[in-house]
Amino acid sequence: MSTTGDKAKRVTVEIGDLEVEGFQMPDGSYQMSQSSAAEAVGLGRQNVSDFLRSKAIKGLLGESYTGQISKAERNTLLAQRLQQTEAQLEVLGEAYAEPELLREENERLRQQIRL
Repeated sequence: MSTTGDKAKRVTVEIGDLEVEGFQMPDGSYQMSQSSAAEAVGLGRQNVSDFLRSKAIKGLLGESYTGQISKAERNTLLAQRLQQTEAQLEVLGEAYAEPELLREENERLRQQIRL
């Protein structure tokens, strides 16, 4: 589904069993208001506002979070997080690869002993 023009379109989106009121942006992405987010999780709007001003959100989003970031800042943050995740996956992959290499070497040596 896409929108036409440069205005957001009010839509209802199904998320599992929930139906959530939100907006489809001109670029095809979806956003929802704080009120809709609060309603979706069974909280009052004030709870969402309090959370967005809390230290907890900064812990989740990073200390420099101000609540307002540009697309360029968001893209930079996402790129940094992607690089961190890729580096962590590489380390994890190496950790799993080493035992596999040892198993292969062990099996190769066992086969040599049998010959």
